[in-house]
Amino acid sequence: MKKKLSIRFYCLVICLMYGRKVTGSELDLTYTTEVQTNFRKEGKWVNLLRLDYSCLLGRNFRFSFSSISIAETRQDALVDDMQGFSNIEEKNLPFAPAVLGLSSVNYRKNDSEYSMGAGIHRGMCVGDETGVEEAVASPQQKRMTCVLWACAEQRVCRRGYALLQGSVRPSVEGGCRNYAGAGGVVKYDKVSFGFFLDYADYTTAHEWAGEVTCRWACTSRMTVQPAIHIIRNSNGNYAAGLLRMYYVW
Repeated sequence: MKKKLSIRFYCLVICLMYGRKVTGSELDLTYTTEVQTNFRKEGKWVNLLRLDYSCLLGRNFRFSFSSISIAETRQDALVDDMQGFSNIEEKNLPFAPAVLGLSSVNYRKNDSEYSMGAGIHRGMCVGDETGVEEAVASPQQKRMTCVLWACAEQRVCRRGYALLQGSVRPSVEGGCRNYAGAGGVVKYDKVSFGFFLDYADYTTAHEWAGEVTCRWACTSRMTVQPAIHIIRNSNGNYAAGLLRMYYVW
């Protein structure tokens, strides 16, 4: 099975690289690594490899597709949050376009950007109403789930931007039904500072979360980002921190 996944991945890379030369499409490979802590002498190391392909659909619109691979040092979460404070964390996942796919349409105007799209995840186990997976799951219990989302980054002043995000999942058998978030970013050349607040609605529970972060572009390819998260949900109150590094080929 691993051999088939590897062959499928390299074939995709060759085809997209060829398309880039002919049509002006973009192909990027990004490695992300982060160290997490719950401030209680517990930590975790997460690694993600992401392949992104995009092509223009007219002057202001762009179609995007992504596939990811994830590996982490421990499977259990550091805090009892529902959304997952890290946006790259997932159970160890092989690199295959069929496992996790994202497609979106983006619109950019006057240094502001608007996006909307859908995500499909195959292999997610059946969980309870708060999204917690069952201890034992057979292959028949795994299913494909879909989420619809939209986000906007609106420039409000010379260095300031307002952020808005929202999503809805058509299937409400378990996990998050609706999500909404808002925040702001201030950008100074290679350094950005930001904050974000969000709310997630589950079938029988809910969660509020906040984040304070900054991002430093060390080079044209490498970026470092520390962040602190505060979380409040039906299970209690939590805090978590992380230090993340991105590298783009």
